Amino acid sequence: MKNTLLVVLSLVWLVNPVMGHPPSNVTASYDPASQVLTVVIFHNTVAPAAHFVKKASLTVNGKEFLAQSFGSQYDKQRQVVMAVIPGLKTGLSFIVKADCNLWGTLEKELRVEVGGK
Repeated sequence: MKNTLLVVLSLVWLVNPVMGHPPSNVTASYDPASQVLTVVIFHNTVAPAAHFVKKASLTVNGKEFLAQSFGSQYDKQRQVVMAVIPGLKTGLSFIVKADCNLWGTLEKELRVEVGGK
């Protein structure tokens, strides 16, 4: 009985790092000099090749203007999306949607802030 409990607990411990969960937060900043919008999606994982943010999309007024799919995650804490988008205006409101490849989605409204978060 003791060995069975040990095996079960070991399996739970091994499987837990790759169990799906939605990203925890997202931030964005825009550099008008380079015209680069940087979106950082926070999603902790111990196995970024097996458990990662699989898709990120940005929507303005119900229209998707940027979508990117991934086969792994940038690092163990986050996924980063960078895009050259000329002429973004400070204060523009957009929705970021980020999907975990195993389970869960984060959707958050952000505003463009020049050089900030």
